[in-house]
Amino acid sequence: MKYDLKLHRICINKNKRQVQSAPAPKSYGAVHVKTKEEKHKAIWSNKICVFKISAPWCGPCKTIAPVYDEIAKNVNMPGQIMLFSEELDDKLSTDVEGVPAFDYYFKGKKQHRQMGADVEQVKKNVQMMMSQAQSISSGVQAKLNPICFQFHKLKI
Repeated sequence: MKYDLKLHRICINKNKRQVQSAPAPKSYGAVHVKTKEEKHKAIWSNKICVFKISAPWCGPCKTIAPVYDEIAKNVNMPGQIMLFSEELDDKLSTDVEGVPAFDYYFKGKKQHRQMGADVEQVKKNVQMMMSQAQSISSGVQAKLNPICFQFHKLKI
């Protein structure tokens, strides 16, 4: 998610008060996890998690990676929804029959696995998870509404 907020700090320069703009927080793409501990922490510290499982030799994985990162930049909000990536060779996920694969978690429980590099299906599944969070928890709903609005405008 891109932040429009500008942070300001006041500094004193030659007995004169000046307001200087600090950089706005940067949006970031999918976060790469390398260990089971990192994955476990990610699952339990975010209401919604999506893990892209890929391999360095996989052509479709390389094709979808920048698109997945762009989706992550638009929806990632720590504690609420985060998109992650992992390598098949790290063996963090079980029973992976092909790559790319996407595992969807809600409140610590695996909900779905998607096989293949269908970016439209990834977007639909993320939207479904966000809708599920909205209908279950009013606290999550208030925080995810702006994200849903931005997600619908995303053109990938």
